[in-house]
Amino acid sequence: MSFQMVDGSYYVPKNATPYCGHFCDETNWQSENSKKIYGTMVMLLQFIIPMAIITFCYTRILNKVSKDMIIQNAQFSQSLTQRQRIDAASRKKKVNYILIAMVLTFILCWLPLTLVNLVKDYKQEPDWLRAQPFLWPLIAHLIAMSLVVWNPLLFFCLTRKQKRMRFSKIINTSEMVASFANRIGDSVRRLSTRRSSKFDK
Repeated sequence: MSFQMVDGSYYVPKNATPYCGHFCDETNWQSENSKKIYGTMVMLLQFIIPMAIITFCYTRILNKVSKDMIIQNAQFSQSLTQRQRIDAASRKKKVNYILIAMVLTFILCWLPLTLVNLVKDYKQEPDWLRAQPFLWPLIAHLIAMSLVVWNPLLFFCLTRKQKRMRFSKIINTSEMVASFANRIGDSVRRLSTRRSSKFDK
């Protein structure tokens, strides 16, 4: 969300070195209050409301997972072994960790950009932001856009152990099949050896 862009080189200190030689800034505001209202609306639509929706939805998912856990059902819980109960509780924790991590990742990714835009709209920029008024917003914007990368990485990292266990089970199964095939081969060879010895006699 941006307003009309014009030359904003006046905003940069004289001792600052431009990266591309051109600067742009938001202008043509009817009043400072209009800019503050715009910045506040952007913060609400871009950060506060999405964060509230994500938190609400993931909280409902957590509650649903907790209620539907098989270990919570007295009818099925008694038929489970201790190992199965531990595995079910571990899966529940992983789901909780993934959902909480996604909410925290959203906050950490979008909070820098939200704060940078807010302090600029309210003219409360610190000195380090005034010294590089375009570099730091660019970095904050890149951090916000990286959210689409972090969610799959989080899911992969938190389920890596489970995938490794499944992979090890596949390897163990292949080893069992290979061992069984070797035993069959040995039996066939012994049988053929016995038959050949009978014919020799």
